Amino acid sequence: MFKDIYIETERLIIKPYCIQDIDYLYKIYSDEKVMAYIPEGVMSYQWVEDLIKWMVEYCYEKNTPDNIIKFGVSVADKKSNRLVWIRFT
Repeated sequence: MFKDIYIETERLIIKPYCIQDIDYLYKIYSDEKVMAYIPEGVMSYQWVEDLIKWMVEYCYEKNTPDNIIKFGVSVADKKSNRLVWIRFT
């Protein structure tokens, strides 16, 4: 569930995570200011890669309407194709 979600607005594309998001996600998750209030703290490149793989290979496959293990999507600016907001719930 959620693996096929795709929402497009005038300025944004909202879609499932993919491994191609790793470099930009790493810039976010390795930033001390961004991660200051996140219990896990600054993440390594490997941690971010493992997180994306877990979302794609496990969560998207196991999520059901009655049992959502983890839901996360990337939100990218259409013009730059850069991620603008990352949210795990």
